[in-house]
Amino acid sequence: MSGKEHKNDIRARYTRRVLRDCLLLLLEKKPLRRITVRELCEAAAVNRATFYAHYTDIFDLMEQLTDGLRAEIIDHVRAHMLESDENKRPSLVKFLRLLRENAFLYLLLARDTEPGGMSAQLWLQTRALYLGRERLNGGPPPLPDLHLRFVLIHAVHGSCAALNAWLQADAPIPEDALADLIVSNTHPLLR
Repeated sequence: MSGKEHKNDIRARYTRRVLRDCLLLLLEKKPLRRITVRELCEAAAVNRATFYAHYTDIFDLMEQLTDGLRAEIIDHVRAHMLESDENKRPSLVKFLRLLRENAFLYLLLARDTEPGGMSAQLWLQTRALYLGRERLNGGPPPLPDLHLRFVLIHAVHGSCAALNAWLQADAPIPEDALADLIVSNTHPLLR
């Protein structure tokens, strides 16, 4: 990469970061559908043409923001499910740090209760990973399918509710304490 390309890349990353940060600040005040490109560009001190060089509209910017975090969350869940029991707690602490660092955006995602929303994706991912892990261990799941469904619903949605409450309260207890609580309440159910 030449010096000029590197400088442009740094500028582009900076511009995207400023637009992201300003969008999140504006979202604290009003819903996405009421935020205009002009308003965002003024808050970010970015030219509208520069905005359009990176995004098609406000919704494109929001989608890129949420898709990145959503993918990171699913990757963490996948890695956590595949961890051995003794490594589940450190894995969960790392995950909780990610959520705390992205609390506002995560809480926006958590509000999405549509079939393709975050809760539904976590539920489907956890179920698939749990069933796949049991097959790898050489047998069927330890619970009948109907029971397993309700146990997984409790584990996933109960954990999500605890995470949401924790983040909404500005993370009043440390990540390791919350990890202990989640592990002690969900992992015995999934053995």
